[in-house]
Amino acid sequence: MTDGAGYQPDLPVLTQVRPVQYTGQDVAAYQAAINVLDSAVDCFTHLISREQAKTKPDWQAIAHWRAASAWCTRERRDLRPSDRVQVTRAHRQWDAFVRRSRQELREA
Repeated sequence: MTDGAGYQPDLPVLTQVRPVQYTGQDVAAYQAAINVLDSAVDCFTHLISREQAKTKPDWQAIAHWRAASAWCTRERRDLRPSDRVQVTRAHRQWDAFVRRSRQELREA
């Protein structure tokens, strides 16, 4: 990848591509965000299963959780280690959700 600096339009693009260097901290933060997104999908799966087991399931809640699970899956797919802002945001946002959901699932 390149950051655009020094791009020369007269040269083939592939000759200008350089690998991105990640720090150990970048990789650790990215992996933590991936893990928490996986955990969020797992929480949604448990919420859906629990609701479906009820005599009268709340189908709107199930649809909402399915959409949110799909959102997490897309976010995981699109997350890049080089995007520190998105990695941090995803981790913070979904970690809070996972913590609350796990607590609610334990209490249920």
